[in-house]
Amino acid sequence: MGAGARRTVAGAVAGEPGAPPLLAAGYLDKRGRRTRSRVRRWFVVAGGELFNARSSAADPSWRVGLAGGRVAACGLTGKLVLVLGRGRLVLYVPRGGGGVARWADAFRAAIAAATPPA
Repeated sequence: MGAGARRTVAGAVAGEPGAPPLLAAGYLDKRGRRTRSRVRRWFVVAGGELFNARSSAADPSWRVGLAGGRVAACGLTGKLVLVLGRGRLVLYVPRGGGGVARWADAFRAAIAAATPPA
């Protein structure tokens, strides 16, 4: 991922002027692409985008725009499902990870910020 994404994430986390608003940052578990088992990754929701990195100190490995997305959350299982276009991303909030409701609210705010009015 390029220097622009690195600056976006770093600026949002640091609260720099002109950076997109930081809505949430922390570790979440996601399903791995190859093994399909859970892997812990650092996620940042800033502006209308979701960034993913291997750790809080690592550069983002990917980012996705949240415009037009939907989120569903289950407080009992800690499961968050993001529906983005024709795909979906399943995330799990680890115990002590800040709460499913906090993450769901952050995703909803980012989706609202990224989605143009109808």
